[in-house]
Amino acid sequence: MKAPAATVIVLTILAIISACAGAPTDEAGPATIGSSGLGLTIELPGDTDVRGFQLALESCHASSVVSADEALAVLLKPSIIADRLDSPFDTHVAHHFADRFVALEAGCYNVFAQPVDMAGQPSSDCASASAHGIEVHHGLSSEIQLISRCKGKARTALDAVAAINHSPLIVSLVVHKFDPACSKVEVCASATDANLDPLEFDWGQNAGPAIADDFAIVRSFRDDDPSSRAYTECVTFTVGSADDYQFTVAVHDLMDQRDGQTVRIPGSEARAIFAVSAAAMTSSNCPAD
Repeated sequence: MKAPAATVIVLTILAIISACAGAPTDEAGPATIGSSGLGLTIELPGDTDVRGFQLALESCHASSVVSADEALAVLLKPSIIADRLDSPFDTHVAHHFADRFVALEAGCYNVFAQPVDMAGQPSSDCASASAHGIEVHHGLSSEIQLISRCKGKARTALDAVAAINHSPLIVSLVVHKFDPACSKVEVCASATDANLDPLEFDWGQNAGPAIADDFAIVRSFRDDDPSSRAYTECVTFTVGSADDYQFTVAVHDLMDQRDGQTVRIPGSEARAIFAVSAAAMTSSNCPAD
């Protein structure tokens, strides 16, 4: 008499675990998994608490459990999975897995795999996996693969970026050195930066009587030449009585902060000193005392 064809489902459950130094080794004897199946207890490498899976099947329609493992479905050596039909992994993979063979009636099933630790408790490192609506046909075997995703080891890191910065270079300073007392003076400075940073000008007085008014920017522009991007700024100020005056222009390169603010790059600047001599004239511009 010819034996009836069996209806089975074959489950391959994989724990995606990074293999560390040291090859896994087989320990003694096969383990019985539910009503049928074979497992090998091994030393599991990698930083995880998983030591096996609890497997369960339920009917799609009745939502009733038709097969569940009370015993642990232990993990098999990673080299075995490379020989399995339709394996999604490369030949030289290092994924440990559990395999379960279940005979059951034809129909629709939901399959669940819960990774567990040595004590049989749900793993804190790896998530459960499931597949729904698996059709099992009479007389045929259906094979599915479930993948349990595991957390990687947390890493603390510091990303340090070291960049070279060049100070700006003042390439031109145009000033009319000799002026009548109490007259308005215009000075223009041009500067470039090897790193093409935006530039900022800072004007100040070093010596001589206090100027009659503060520095006022009358022109500020950038050269259209992309290779130099020279910045030019022109200011005016009014000298007072007949005397010698000394001034400084400092040029700073700028950078953007994370908050969107633009700040000067510390310790990076170019400076130029210039003098203006105010002479007393027969017809003076100075107000009468």
